[in-house]
Amino acid sequence: MSGRKGVLLIRSETPVNVKFSYIPNSLLVLAEALLKHGYQPSIIDMKVQDWRAALNAIDIDLLLYAGIGTLTGPQIQYGLEIARALREKRSDLPIIWGGVHPSLLPEETVAHDLCDAVVRGEAEETVVELAQRIEAGESYYNVRGCTFKLEGKIVSTPDRDWTDLDAIGLLPYHLLDMKKYDIDSYFTYHSSRGCPHNCGFCINLAYNKKTFRAQSAEKIVNNIEHILRPYGVKTIYFTDDNFLVNRQRIETMARLIIERGLKFDWIASCRFDYFVKYDARFLSLLKESGCVRLGYGAESGSRRILEYIDKGITPDQVLSSVQKARDAGIKMMPVSFMYGFPGETRDDLLASLDLIDKIRETTGANTVINGIFLMTPYPGIPLSDELKKMGFQFPSSFEAWGRYTMGEVVDKRIFWLDRDYLIEAFCAANIARFHFFVQIGAGKRLKSPLLRLLYRLFILPFLLSEKLRWKRRYFKHPYEWYLWSFIRNTYLQGT
Repeated sequence: MSGRKGVLLIRSETPVNVKFSYIPNSLLVLAEALLKHGYQPSIIDMKVQDWRAALNAIDIDLLLYAGIGTLTGPQIQYGLEIARALREKRSDLPIIWGGVHPSLLPEETVAHDLCDAVVRGEAEETVVELAQRIEAGESYYNVRGCTFKLEGKIVSTPDRDWTDLDAIGLLPYHLLDMKKYDIDSYFTYHSSRGCPHNCGFCINLAYNKKTFRAQSAEKIVNNIEHILRPYGVKTIYFTDDNFLVNRQRIETMARLIIERGLKFDWIASCRFDYFVKYDARFLSLLKESGCVRLGYGAESGSRRILEYIDKGITPDQVLSSVQKARDAGIKMMPVSFMYGFPGETRDDLLASLDLIDKIRETTGANTVINGIFLMTPYPGIPLSDELKKMGFQFPSSFEAWGRYTMGEVVDKRIFWLDRDYLIEAFCAANIARFHFFVQIGAGKRLKSPLLRLLYRLFILPFLLSEKLRWKRRYFKHPYEWYLWSFIRNTYLQGT
């Protein structure tokens, strides 16, 4: 027995210099499981903390292991940076990776020198069993849900069963410095996992095996009741992949909120093929319980593209839904679109722009389009096999995945679309994002009155360009939007 009880949990993320709204709930559920079994978890959130200072404040000799959670992309680089620091401080400390990317590509991940094992999928039980084995000085090579190196080979144990979400207790928010999170805007809460749909661009099918599981309505409301007063919460943001899969669950939740007299606004995600079927009674119940906003993925105004990506919705459902939401007094924000699918044409893009115009004409400010985003081929998405057959090359190592982005129109990897079309789509996408930027009043974040004045003067030519280009559907030679894209990504937190 080592006498150690500490477990360090790390959110590997791109740092920001403003308050961030998304609490690391995925780490908190692991911390809750560890606490229940007598361990002493601590959390470093690289998104909002100076991780070096936070790491120096931890007695690394008391740790059983460090766990790093990451998505695909630059977050991996930040995780590797802190992993190197951990290895330098204590060479025998096991470094365990988890999260979406390591779960989808566990063998590639564990091949890296700074990874001793990968925890795949839901890890509430796995992190506890790892702590127990390491504490006892025993091998963890038969712990379910793990991938590791053994005698020069990479070995994976069988998957774990899904977690009973109702068995998770109230999350240990005291482990976070809550002042670093913008909980005045909203408090993030995760009530379910997975999605039963097949969208071709989404990792859910690979990561969640097309399985939806959720907390009961009673569990949600009980937890929220414990959150509201201590943190002065005014708005709950349900960050579920697909919150309204089970209508009965949400109806029960809404009734419980009303019966208990709980007063807060709430935000969630929905699908247009769900919303279009909702009757006035159900929408009135949602509204009365505090629902003020629902977010949606429209993806495209082209029926052909929607069928190609197996989205399961139609443009008519989108229009009917935004009108119904307007009448119910529920804001639709954000509604997002995409571009960059194989076989996509300018006509498909124009169909999206036409649908956006119809939405704006029909519902005005009640519907907020947050942008047209470039489809990024992530590991495990249904379209990945087709892209590989076409010749697309995914990164071949964990470290290379850390340099993986697809945000630039000049990226030669997007070979399946004509470059001239990509430039036009890039221009239209930046204009749509700029419109959103102005619509939400992003310039108000600037603290100095002088900076706000300069900002208003600065955006004037872009406002003119937006109006003219969008009206005429002219998106060639978008030099001013290259400038805007650079400024936005460099100085405006990628808004």
